[in-house]
Amino acid sequence: MKRMLRIISGSLVLLAMLAVLLYGTIRTFGLPLGFLTEPLSVVLTTFVPEGSVDIDSSRLGWSAENNFFALSIGKLRIREAAEAGVLAEDIYIELSGPAFWDEGRIALSKAIIERVTLMPTRVNDLPAAAGLLVPTGGGGQFEALQYISEIAVRDIRVKSGEAAVSNGSHLLMIRKGSRLSASLQIEYGTPDSLSSIIGTAEIGQDGGGRAEVALS
Repeated sequence: MKRMLRIISGSLVLLAMLAVLLYGTIRTFGLPLGFLTEPLSVVLTTFVPEGSVDIDSSRLGWSAENNFFALSIGKLRIREAAEAGVLAEDIYIELSGPAFWDEGRIALSKAIIERVTLMPTRVNDLPAAAGLLVPTGGGGQFEALQYISEIAVRDIRVKSGEAAVSNGSHLLMIRKGSRLSASLQIEYGTPDSLSSIIGTAEIGQDGGGRAEVALS
């Protein structure tokens, strides 16, 4: 019995040492997640009917600002029919430390994507901006909004033919006190039939707020 207790206590000490070593490695150098890339791609693919999700290079790190984990992904490709889909590049995600340490929940704090390329089968597959439905009210409880400090897609491109040219399209949401301030600018279409969406919004923690959107 005593021998069994010594084995159990020794195993617990070893596990604790490994946990401290892993924690120190993540905080100092980050941890490559190559061994999880394929299983994660398989799981995410279940959310894409008749498509697939590919992840290229990922690393688990530590955010000093949030005192919690941060995830970096080199490329994330969602494939649908033919070559249609979405390509997101240079993704950086921070989870909220206060949400986890204070309330025991997982919540998003920051998400920054350097470039997103939309690849419809044809540009005509995208609806004209003037025909889009735009939400006009908040309502409901949006508790997770209180943890968000920044969400940004710095370069949004829509592939037309073989090219996906940067034209200043972007999305930015940043916290200002108890509210989130958002701005959106997207332009897409063929040269002789361009559509654009330009908007700003102020969003409270309950999901309510004001928005101004111009469609053309």
